[in-house]
Amino acid sequence: MIDQDRRAELTEEFGEEFLSELTDAFWTDAWALIDFGVEAQINDDQVELRKVLHTLTGSAGNLGFSGISKAAEEANQALKRGVPPDFGELQKIMLRTSALISGNNEPLALSA
Repeated sequence: MIDQDRRAELTEEFGEEFLSELTDAFWTDAWALIDFGVEAQINDDQVELRKVLHTLTGSAGNLGFSGISKAAEEANQALKRGVPPDFGELQKIMLRTSALISGNNEPLALSA
C-alpha cells in the first residue's frame, strides 16, 4: 500500500520536513480530486473523470502511495471499458493509506 523505498528515496533527496509538506499537500489535493471525480461522474463527464484518475495515479505514485496509485489506475482502465469508477473504494484506500502513513493506524484528520 505504501512504497517505503520510494518514501525513503524522497526523504533522502528532499528531507523529511519537505516530504511531510508534500504529503500534506497531496492529501488536500487528493480529496479535492475525489470531489471533482464524483462531480464529473454525476455529470457523465468522461474527459474530466479520466483527468482526475490520471492525476491521482501519478501524484500518489510519485509520493510512494502505491495502493492509491494502483486503485486509481485500475479505475481508469475500467472506465475505458465503460465501467464507472468506484470512488467509495478509492476513498477507503486513501483512508487506509493515511492511517498507515500516520503510524497509528488511525486515518489522518481531514480538514474541510
